[in-house]
Amino acid sequence: EIRQIFDQVVSLGNTRAGDEYVLGGAVTDKPPFLADGTYVGDSTVRRAQIDESTTIATNHTGDTALESALSALKGFATALTSGTAVQVQGSFATLEAARQQALQGETEIGVRLNEVKDVVTSLGARSTAILDHRDAVRNADPAESAMKVLSAQTALERAYAVVGRVLQTTILDFLR
Repeated sequence: EIRQIFDQVVSLGNTRAGDEYVLGGAVTDKPPFLADGTYVGDSTVRRAQIDESTTIATNHTGDTALESALSALKGFATALTSGTAVQVQGSFATLEAARQQALQGETEIGVRLNEVKDVVTSLGARSTAILDHRDAVRNADPAESAMKVLSAQTALERAYAVVGRVLQTTILDFLR
């Protein structure tokens, strides 16, 4: 039974998404685990930019994700076949540590998914704002817009004239 579980873990470690092996790091064209559980991938964690200032890891490597579980299963199998009761009980701690590491990996994936959801929400809001702005520009009346610009320009010129008179009077008053 332990051998079957071990083989299942190796099979999970060799999972493919499309044409790529998921846990192989940068080595995605061949299985990252041999049948004996040896990891032959690398430790490269690939990253993807999901926003201007946000990048996230897009994979876990097999050495961090499954090597401790495979090692714990090997140790447990060895303890069952040739060890003492104390050794078998001791291997439970190693199996528990591997389980905790797997849970930590799941937690990291959850955090990454939340980051992606937050960025998707942010990008959706930005997209809506941009589309609203685009629609406003498309629906703008050129003649009305030109009149508004001319009106704003006239108001600005009048404000400059008033400020100029105030400053001129103040400077002349100051010089007297």
